[in-house]
Amino acid sequence: MSGLLTQLQGSLRLLAHGSDLSLARHQTLRATLDWSFELLSPCEQVCLRRLGVFRGGFTLASAAAVIVGEQIEPDEVFASITQLVAKSLLNVEVGDEEVFYRLLDLTRGYALEKLEQAGDLLDTRARHGARCLALMQQARTDWELIPTSRWIERYARSLADIRCALDWGLHAAGPQTLAITLAAASTPLWQELSLLKEHGAYVRKALALLDVEPQPCPQLKMSLNLALGSSCYHTQGGTAETIEAFVSARNLARASNDVAGELRAVSGYMAVNLSCGNYQMALEQSQQFDRLGRHGDPLLDLSAHRLRVLALHFVGNQRMARVNAEEVIQRMAQSGHLNRFTHGFGVQYDQSVAALTILARILWVQGQPEQAWRTARQALDVALQINHGTSICYTLALAGCLIAHYNGDTCSARELLQLLLQQAQKHSVLLFYNWAREYAQVIAPDTAPTGAPAGSGLIREIMLTLDAGLIDEALVLRAETGMAGWCTAEIMRARAGTLLAVNDSDEAAREVEALLIRALNVASNQGALAWELRSATALAQLWLRLGRPLQAQELLAPVYARFTEGFATPDLQKRDVYSTTSSTPDSRRARRM
Repeated sequence: MSGLLTQLQGSLRLLAHGSDLSLARHQTLRATLDWSFELLSPCEQVCLRRLGVFRGGFTLASAAAVIVGEQIEPDEVFASITQLVAKSLLNVEVGDEEVFYRLLDLTRGYALEKLEQAGDLLDTRARHGARCLALMQQARTDWELIPTSRWIERYARSLADIRCALDWGLHAAGPQTLAITLAAASTPLWQELSLLKEHGAYVRKALALLDVEPQPCPQLKMSLNLALGSSCYHTQGGTAETIEAFVSARNLARASNDVAGELRAVSGYMAVNLSCGNYQMALEQSQQFDRLGRHGDPLLDLSAHRLRVLALHFVGNQRMARVNAEEVIQRMAQSGHLNRFTHGFGVQYDQSVAALTILARILWVQGQPEQAWRTARQALDVALQINHGTSICYTLALAGCLIAHYNGDTCSARELLQLLLQQAQKHSVLLFYNWAREYAQVIAPDTAPTGAPAGSGLIREIMLTLDAGLIDEALVLRAETGMAGWCTAEIMRARAGTLLAVNDSDEAAREVEALLIRALNVASNQGALAWELRSATALAQLWLRLGRPLQAQELLAPVYARFTEGFATPDLQKRDVYSTTSSTPDSRRARRM
């Protein structure tokens, strides 16, 4: 019987071609199902009919929650399930913790047909929706208590049923209040599976229904706005809809005196500001965490600490960013890395991945390219191990691809770029997909997709560090007004190169010299040795052209001497300048011996 039922799905494909033979086979199989159904006891028939509402695997507890009702008592469920398994009408899947049951597709369709004929479909769907909600509420609680792998094993099988309950409940005829609540409660599942775009579509429907209610629940609306903000951020970037979602969530939290909710909304808006290049505003928002307080929540406190690292790094304070980044890593190690996510935070990535990613960036800017690369690889390894798509995209876009290219590792840069494109497309993370397309113009120009979007904010400044030729007046203005933060020195250096390229007069040389000295000072004050080297190299090259080799040597040698690694990277291998100085890698090592 089991083998026969398995063939039923294939028979439908044959039917699609209009085969008389396949039609006859289908009719025969249908007759077999009718015959099997008639052999069931009345209780077993009701159980099979009601189990037809399940789309995925389900536990005995879930089956009981949906089956028990008119005609069926709780103590009858187990015996009926056992008989359905024995008669090959239910498949059994043994998980690590629990036993799951599943109907084959054609058996499910047959059961649903019988359920509708019995006039029992709506009531059963309502119980199914209620069970999905209870399951997701338990999942949210367990999210903070059990390891991720066990959590996914327990709850990922419910995805098809969550979709089914939302599709039905968010329509006019469905139980809208239950479905609206389910859209919010199921956020951890969509987050864990990196299905933010799909979840966003459900959340929009839920918010639209909630907005027409006379007295919508503020807490529910806040949760939905937080989910919408995260979805929009990854699929659209820092759009008006993204910002509005986080602002609305914060206003609702304030009105309810929900400090934790307000912090979560601020964290989401802060991520938007960072991607848009509003670094100072992001730093101010990170400081709001301290003013609002965190009620002693260690998870929230640790994530707030990590966000402060992000803000410090992008505002340009690399020394403080490094200190705080190492503190975060240490705190995570002491906690056993149990907190994969800060549950309910505005924009979420795996905590270890996110912390290592920003540390890798800081290390590179501070002139430690080899350590930066090892840290970036560690972040990627963690993201791949847990197979969390959004976290993979995050670390590749912010660290992996960039550091490989900065270090002159063209092969790795191309491989990681391809992985970023694949993962971002697979998980509909349009924000990082667009970043990857821009990176391709520099990292892999021979295979770069056409029509790559010209981004703004952070991605525009990242691109400048990859190709100084991308300098424009808008970037210059950001540097002059102090808005460019972490890459101010790079913008000034790029601007100097442009000026010298179009005018090699003495007056232009003096202007370029002044600009490069400013860039040097900015990089030095920020603790950005990598940018300091680039500016010093450019200035030394200028002085060589002006016939001042001794001054060039005295400028560049001390900067170069502060490096302890990365001597094979492009920025440290500019032999046209180094050959004029006595501070070559070999000579400096000889002096130390």
